[in-house]
Amino acid sequence: MSRPPEASTPAPHIVWLHEAHPRQLDLIGSKAVNLAVALRLKQPVPPGFVITTAAYRQSLQQTGLNMDQLSRLAYDDALQNARTIQHYLFKQAIPSDVLTAIRSAYKQLTDGKDPRVVIRPSLSYGNGLDFAKRLRPILGVKSLIELEKALKMAWAFMWLDDVVHYRFSRPALHQNWVDLALLIQPLHTPYVSGSLLTYQPEKDDQSFVMEAARGLNEAVGRGVLVPDRFVWQRFLKTTSEKEIVRKPLRFALASEWAVQEVPIETAQQSQPSLNDADIRALAESTEHLLTAHQRHLEIEWFKSEQGLQILQLTPIPAPDFEEVAPEDWQSPASLFPYFEKPFSPLGWSFWEPVLQGAVTQLQSLMDWSEDSLPQPIFRLHEHKLSLHPEILPALQQMLEQHWAGLADKSPYARYTHFLRWFLPHQYHWVRACKRFTQQLALEWEADFGSWSTDELLLKLDDLAETATEFLARSLQIRLLSHVSSVMFSDYTQHFLPADQVYDILFQSLSGRHQATCAVLDQHLDQIQNHPEWVQIFKKENPHQILRLLQLDEAGKRWLEQLNQDIATTGFYQIGLEPLYPSWVEAPQVILHELKEALQQQQRFSDPGQQSQREALEAELLTGFSWLELPQRFFFTSLLRLNQYSLSAVQDEPFYLAMLIPLVRRLSLNLARYLPLDSRQDVFYLTLPEIHEMIQDQMNAYKIKTLRELIQARKYKRRITHRLAPEAASELEALEFKGRAASRGEALGKARLILRSEDLKQLQPGEIVVTDYFEPFWEQALEKAGGLVMELGGTLSHGAMLARHYQVPAIAAVSGATQRLSTGLIVRLDGNRGHLLAYQEALLEAHEEFVY
Repeated sequence: MSRPPEASTPAPHIVWLHEAHPRQLDLIGSKAVNLAVALRLKQPVPPGFVITTAAYRQSLQQTGLNMDQLSRLAYDDALQNARTIQHYLFKQAIPSDVLTAIRSAYKQLTDGKDPRVVIRPSLSYGNGLDFAKRLRPILGVKSLIELEKALKMAWAFMWLDDVVHYRFSRPALHQNWVDLALLIQPLHTPYVSGSLLTYQPEKDDQSFVMEAARGLNEAVGRGVLVPDRFVWQRFLKTTSEKEIVRKPLRFALASEWAVQEVPIETAQQSQPSLNDADIRALAESTEHLLTAHQRHLEIEWFKSEQGLQILQLTPIPAPDFEEVAPEDWQSPASLFPYFEKPFSPLGWSFWEPVLQGAVTQLQSLMDWSEDSLPQPIFRLHEHKLSLHPEILPALQQMLEQHWAGLADKSPYARYTHFLRWFLPHQYHWVRACKRFTQQLALEWEADFGSWSTDELLLKLDDLAETATEFLARSLQIRLLSHVSSVMFSDYTQHFLPADQVYDILFQSLSGRHQATCAVLDQHLDQIQNHPEWVQIFKKENPHQILRLLQLDEAGKRWLEQLNQDIATTGFYQIGLEPLYPSWVEAPQVILHELKEALQQQQRFSDPGQQSQREALEAELLTGFSWLELPQRFFFTSLLRLNQYSLSAVQDEPFYLAMLIPLVRRLSLNLARYLPLDSRQDVFYLTLPEIHEMIQDQMNAYKIKTLRELIQARKYKRRITHRLAPEAASELEALEFKGRAASRGEALGKARLILRSEDLKQLQPGEIVVTDYFEPFWEQALEKAGGLVMELGGTLSHGAMLARHYQVPAIAAVSGATQRLSTGLIVRLDGNRGHLLAYQEALLEAHEEFVY
């Protein structure tokens, strides 16, 4: 007779921790699996057994409800079923076979020992950090009768209204309702307890951070006091930092499974909670666990009569440590001079993939490896683009390596190699420009007003793809222009007189830049031919100039001609951010340029400079008759290529400037399909957000949330532009220092939260200021821009949740709830544990920091 398949074997109701296996995750939950792994590694973990999800499911099934149908129910129906399940869980007895297995395991665990145990939740999915912090352990269960009562209470807790609501906010939790296992372990009375993190949030992953306090881990975990802090250097194997604070109380077990605060004697309050031997033992145990998990860990532990014990360990994602200090990031002027204005959310969501794609294509075009450039290449900080400081040196190094093999060759060999290499790239650049301008010319004629959302979004994708290819070729030409300049200098040093100045050969080159300057000069002459216009330009601002010219027939015709002429060449000064109206919609920018030229009596181009260049070219091409034919050929070729590449670099922003009016028109037409107060609000949404809004049905709640988000982004953009980093020395500011809890920087309004009811007033992007952060406030972190906690430390539940949600956070900020009030403007640095706060009225009045 053949053996029945393993899948048909009923799942056990009890699994002993020392017998558990990682494959039993669905049965015993992630907390039990991780502790079982630690036990296998011979690490100190209290013994115990797990009441499995199979036992939980069997108890639920006797209520008569089909658990598998819950994932398909609407919220109101699920809520009603949950209340029914709660009632039956308390009313009905636990199934006899389940209860028998639990009683047997309990007797075996407590045989001849203290009968008191603790019940801890263990959820049956790997990413249980956020939900698990909402579930408290049940301490001090001291008999079989109490265990049965506590078991029903733990199961019923999972069907409370707020837990059901939380499930519906998380699709993964909504799909699996029977996800609770319960870990039963002996109750220990800890002398000291705390937590450990395997990296230092404000620095690196070469250190362990330990926080500790006397008594139960409620003190450190909940963050209701500031704990002692120790930093262990992994490779030096020593404690590098100790911060011993005053700890006025500890948590101890009270009656009826509760905990209570117990005062600590004054003489003991400032004593260290850990000695050097304890720190070393914790570090050594953590090293063993890190070796097995190969991931960073958060560990809860305690010390009792039995020594140090591991209570819980949770694998967490690796932190993203920035190797470059924020102040070292560079302006984009060297590579992208047209991206110096602040980006809107829509603008950055359009340009970021274009920039990343262009650099990737550049590496392919230049035959460079994918890891040849430092990452990340770009960074958006307070709406502005920055470049990695190693980008330009890396590009320079790769170009030098490319030409290193030619250094010992003859000039003819170098020039021949360069021309063979450069000319194909020039050909592809010409083709890219042609395709780009042809597509834009067609799009400029399109009427997007009747297009559907799918057509508009597809056209934006097409424009992004076109811009990516064009920008990749532009970057390539910039690099080739540098090489071309080096080659020309090399030629002049070998063959031409040293006393001649050749810079004029590369001034006033023909191209879009020069054509735009010529057009502006023509219109400048026309203004000067109308004395009344000259007076208007000198006295009025650009908006008033536009209004007055539109009232004059000749002025109106002149404005139309100006717009038409500029549209053929592009106008770069407006920038490449679609939030700002282009010259098509806002000719005031061009009028401002003309006004400045009139007042300063300047021209946009220099005809004399162009004449000098042409005269010197003729002199060089005909005057050096003593040059041999190959030398003259190389001179002519290098000169033309150098001029061409420099002209292409100058013209690049004028080509790209033709794109922005199209992106802006497409975006404004998309706004017609969105529930926005103003079509301009579309620029405060990202393209992925727009996609999601169009695909999903928008209800009243989503529309309200959307409008709050837009207003928050508008406000943050405004205060960001008003507050420069150096404002701390110029403006009166409150300054605070705390413990770095979650990496990142935030800027926004403070919102003081001391009760759950205060969360109703929280607006998107606001900085939560509280004494300590309750785990069931977790969903506020989806909306908050940052978190400031007066109590707790780096390893409190609030700090852990902030890291989980990637929200910048600071803990142990003395006096935060007394000195910070709702409405203050807060600049929070979670990397350094630093905070500055400003009065909004003073900030608004300080015009020096307005961009």
